[in-house]
Amino acid sequence: MLNKVISTIEKYKLLAPGDRVLVGLSGGADSAALFCVLGQLRERCGISLAAAHINHMLRGDEADGDEAFVRELCARAGIPCEIYRVNVRETAERKGMSLEEAGRLIRYEAFEDASKKLRCVKTAVAHHMNDNAETIIMRILRGTGTSGLCGIRPNTALSVGGQIIRPFIEVTRREIEAFCATNNIAYRADSSNTDDAYRRNRVRKIIAGLEAECGGAVVKNICKMAIIINEENEFLEGLAQSAYENCLVSEPPGEIMLDRERLEALPNVIKHRVARIALGRLSAGRRDISKEHIDNALALLQKSTGKSINMPLGISAQRIYGALRFKRGEAQDQSESLVLTADKPAEWGQSGKWAMWSFEKKEFFNVNTYTKEFDYDKINGKGPLTLRAKCPGDRIYIKKIGGHKKISDYFTDEKIPRQERCIPLVAVGGDVLWILDRRGLCSDEYLADENTVKKIYVHVWEADDEANFRKFNLRARD
Repeated sequence: MLNKVISTIEKYKLLAPGDRVLVGLSGGADSAALFCVLGQLRERCGISLAAAHINHMLRGDEADGDEAFVRELCARAGIPCEIYRVNVRETAERKGMSLEEAGRLIRYEAFEDASKKLRCVKTAVAHHMNDNAETIIMRILRGTGTSGLCGIRPNTALSVGGQIIRPFIEVTRREIEAFCATNNIAYRADSSNTDDAYRRNRVRKIIAGLEAECGGAVVKNICKMAIIINEENEFLEGLAQSAYENCLVSEPPGEIMLDRERLEALPNVIKHRVARIALGRLSAGRRDISKEHIDNALALLQKSTGKSINMPLGISAQRIYGALRFKRGEAQDQSESLVLTADKPAEWGQSGKWAMWSFEKKEFFNVNTYTKEFDYDKINGKGPLTLRAKCPGDRIYIKKIGGHKKISDYFTDEKIPRQERCIPLVAVGGDVLWILDRRGLCSDEYLADENTVKKIYVHVWEADDEANFRKFNLRARD
């Protein structure tokens, strides 16, 4: 088995001289064998070791015994070890997760923390071929795509910048158990591995049944399939990355806009992957985005401007003229009007654009604000003052041309690209008072002048999503 592990390490370049490696050490056969193997390879590979153990507090005295075993094992080997005690059941209930999901989340958070504390650049975990086969079957049962059929990769990135490595990914559980027996490696038996309350244990029994029926090569054949699919998946991902770059319109912080026509022209298999790439750039948690979520987002391509949906991970998707926009933060349908209320700041959807009106001129201390003065008597009685996107028939009065101009014609004359035309307007009914673009054109019909008896002040500004009235230190100007 040792030669197989060395071959895996060399094939996937899992270790390099000078690496400090954190071992995820549960105390079970797999992790105890991994701890022993990496200990034997320290000189050969030029690495140093540390360890981390997570007590999930699910098995009472048994879990405490595992923790004591790991402490003693590391102390005898002279290896530093970080111990974490976290109540997984409480975490699962609080976050609405299964015990398996909560346990995985807690483990990887602990690995990241321990890696920083112990200055490790890689974290070795004991996933093996049987784990890989079980994972693939569980993903099939959930309805996975080709990415899920690739199984567990030999190495993956940690969010803090390190790597998770899996030196045992090409050996079976039986080989690991035989290695432990041959080398007299002590380990702890986890009673939860036989508890059918856990889905993985039920899947493990299914695989055992398949092996009894079809022969002992079931696990190896499933993993062989994963290797083939992974090669094909990487080819498709390369095509999708090129397509994403071709569709990309803009990528300001927290937002991605993709060209609608170019995205629509793609084959479905690439179109879905392009959307996943966009979502992956906004959040690391793509595993929570299902095919149904992607389908719903892409369906917006056939809907009218302003239509939107909210997705997992705090991301929204919205049709914006000639583009599909993905953005961190929930969306509000910006084709609808936001009624402005006196002295109450309001945000237009999740755009970061805020507005309010008042009878007194306000002073803002923490944001750059634009203020226009309008004639209250001309506005009064025509409906509420609103902040909204362009609607058919919208117009603005321009004294220089002696009449009204359609907003659509204004956008064309100003050469504003179609994908950027979801520009907020301050309006009353179908009359636009103020276009909040780079020019900031106002209606000469409603602007205050020397004949105005009563003014209202409209203030607009840009701020982050947490902006609120108190933050602006707002007060009437003396």
